[in-house]
Amino acid sequence: MDGSQDYDNNTSSRECFNGYGCAIASCIVTLFSALAIVGNSFNIIVLTTGKFLTKPHVYFLISLAIADLLTGVINLFSIYPSIAHIWPYGEAFCILTHYVREALLEISLLMILCLNLERYIAISYPFRSKIWVTRKRSKILIFLCWFVTFVLKIYLLFDVVFIVEYDDDVYACTAEYDNHKGIAITSSAMMEIPGLLILSITSVKLMMTLNGIDSKRRRRMLADQSSFRRRNSTKSRNLRKKLHGFKVLVVIATVSYITLLPSFTLDIIYIIREDEDEATAMFWALEFAFFWLASCGSFANVFVYFFMDRHFSKCLREMVQKSKKASQRRPAVLSPYGSSEEDSLAMNGNLSVISDNCLNSQDTHLEVKDCEHVVCNA
Repeated sequence: MDGSQDYDNNTSSRECFNGYGCAIASCIVTLFSALAIVGNSFNIIVLTTGKFLTKPHVYFLISLAIADLLTGVINLFSIYPSIAHIWPYGEAFCILTHYVREALLEISLLMILCLNLERYIAISYPFRSKIWVTRKRSKILIFLCWFVTFVLKIYLLFDVVFIVEYDDDVYACTAEYDNHKGIAITSSAMMEIPGLLILSITSVKLMMTLNGIDSKRRRRMLADQSSFRRRNSTKSRNLRKKLHGFKVLVVIATVSYITLLPSFTLDIIYIIREDEDEATAMFWALEFAFFWLASCGSFANVFVYFFMDRHFSKCLREMVQKSKKASQRRPAVLSPYGSSEEDSLAMNGNLSVISDNCLNSQDTHLEVKDCEHVVCNA
């Protein structure tokens, strides 16, 4: 099929949500796409600035942000179908977007699992963790997660078990299963259940460790004789930082579990449903909500970092403020007239003869600086 032609084959048994529901659904698709792209772009810029990259777990955060950013880019192609109710990009691109979306969701889950395991090792085995978990090994593990996921998901490009079609109920391409429901359920379970199970186990372990750290911190504070020592104890501050870091990871894992579990449930519904004509409007509303709930995780982590990590939010605010100042300032234009002596002095780097306007114009080019004084504690 020519990719330039409209791909009219879709699995929808009705036209759209009626009335305002259709407009609301289109706004949700647009909003989710914009938040994922803008939020994760800021996230990547902040995490790759200054001393953030000195910690191995930050590489997992960057990889997670890249996967979420690409998810937002894929979601952009659902904006036009949500308005025109047709897939204009062709069959090949329909299959490709479905393949990339499923792979990115799996990678996001793997990155969160790696984060949980890395933080658990760092706290449970503080001395060995510096040997076990290094920046080089983190990069290798990230590469393997991306490579293996895209290789294992390559079966989505072929219609051996199912056919990928445009679904106007969710404004995206989904898989339509026919006579291979058993194989489809097994394949989906092998890809989704282990990840959700490991995420649950690691989250429980993190919560148990979190409670242990909290109890240890309270006992240490009670052991100190004076209130001044309680507030200023170095060990107490370190425990407080570890406690806060664990809280951030627990929240991220919880958000991912909430967003991915309905998506897995929706996959099972796609497989086992028989007659679509008997479905009610409520079912289709739930289908739309479950499908796009999986995309909430692509921008929810940005809000978690901003509201729970003061160092991240501080660096982000500074970056935004400097960008505003740089955009408001207009560099002064140098006069084309001047003596040869001034020109020679300027060429030699002697700024004493350059006017104040020239100095101000040069300062604007030095406005953007790295937040090197900020250290990530997430």
